[in-house]
Amino acid sequence: MSRRFRFPKQRQSKTKQSPLFIVKVQRPLSSNVEDPPALVYNKDRSLTMQWPMDDAIKRIMGRELKVYWWAYMQGTVLHLDKPAEEQDW
Repeated sequence: MSRRFRFPKQRQSKTKQSPLFIVKVQRPLSSNVEDPPALVYNKDRSLTMQWPMDDAIKRIMGRELKVYWWAYMQGTVLHLDKPAEEQDW
């Protein structure tokens, strides 16, 4: 089951999906905001974003501080495909 995340203020185009890559989805370690956004980024940080902690993010995070997922881009939409193994970054 794929999870989809839209980048703000960009139109979704009908393009082919990118190759799979791993992203880290991480809760902020500290914040003065009641429900801080999750951080989502790839290893070289060429893709970085903050995403609200909506029900989909909370479901994939569970009680973990960080999780890794195989992901792909399709146009301007990031899709989380399936859980990935723990990474050292």
